[in-house]
Amino acid sequence: MTDRDDQNGTAGHTAQNAGRHVATPRPSASVMIVRDGRDGIEVFMIRRSPALDFSPNNLVFPGGAVDPADELPQRLADYDRGELLVFQLAALREAFEESGFLFADRQDLPLAALARARESLLRGDGHFYQQIASCGITLRPDLLQPVSHWVTPVQLRRRFSTYFFLARQPSGQQGSHDGGEAVDSGWFSVAALLAMCDSEDPSIMLPTEMNCRWLAGFASSAAALAAAAAPRRIPSVTPRVERRGDSYWLLLPADSGYGALERKLR
Repeated sequence: MTDRDDQNGTAGHTAQNAGRHVATPRPSASVMIVRDGRDGIEVFMIRRSPALDFSPNNLVFPGGAVDPADELPQRLADYDRGELLVFQLAALREAFEESGFLFADRQDLPLAALARARESLLRGDGHFYQQIASCGITLRPDLLQPVSHWVTPVQLRRRFSTYFFLARQPSGQQGSHDGGEAVDSGWFSVAALLAMCDSEDPSIMLPTEMNCRWLAGFASSAAALAAAAAPRRIPSVTPRVERRGDSYWLLLPADSGYGALERKLR
């Protein structure tokens, strides 16, 4: 989604001075794919390549920017038109391309055909929706439940408007990284991820951390999914960057859905 500096804000990227144009946030979506493990809820993560100019080496949930194909009216007509459908489709598409998971209407998916379709997409051949349709599969964006909405601070030159969704690991699917933009992947317990955050691991972004802290409040993936599916206000969070003397601080308001936060930026 973004690199740690662009998501969290740093002194080098802030523009408290004058007259700077405020970038329009780019719509994007990400999905927390969860299951139950020995140490509580586990979530599937991918490690972005250290060679990338954008968010190198970050440990992230599968996700990315909304594609124009996600918004085609004829495609949207195939589903119940919820407010977040475009974002759900983007998250679903990115999850397949980046991690190999597909949220669909059937359990007996043609896994070999899907693997070939994914390889073709990663080579830049064809498009996701056509590839999936050729396999006779109907997508299930409704399986992705919204958890939160994050907007990058206004001071930063690269901004995103990102919805985070929650979904259960599809039955029989294991997931894998693409070997290009993502160089590693696997299941992490939420407890292990938060231990990394508490050690100030620079590869874990603030939205990733705070969504993991939200997950940590549940004893099981089923409980987390039930909470995400329940009618409620989806928190919309725009962190604020504030200068205090020679330092910059990142602030979250008390009504952010995660509680108030004040964190000094390195």
